[in-house]
Amino acid sequence: MAIAKTEGNLSHIEAVEFFDKMKQEKRFHTNVWGVQLNFKQAIQQVQKDNYSKAEKWLERVKQPAESLATETHQTVVV
Repeated sequence: MAIAKTEGNLSHIEAVEFFDKMKQEKRFHTNVWGVQLNFKQAIQQVQKDNYSKAEKWLERVKQPAESLATETHQTVVV
């Protein structure tokens, strides 16, 4: 999908439509063997990516809570 977008200068919707049309014309087939052969590596990468996303999300969630606690603490001290 990314290659179709960058090399074909397509929007996301145009890229999806492009692949749908190729599938209907039987000109595009998903590579399931590559996924099967590299399953362990693919799963490890997905887990790593998901963990990183969760870590970043948690940092964003904690940040406002910490700043609110600091503001509340400063308000009480004044």
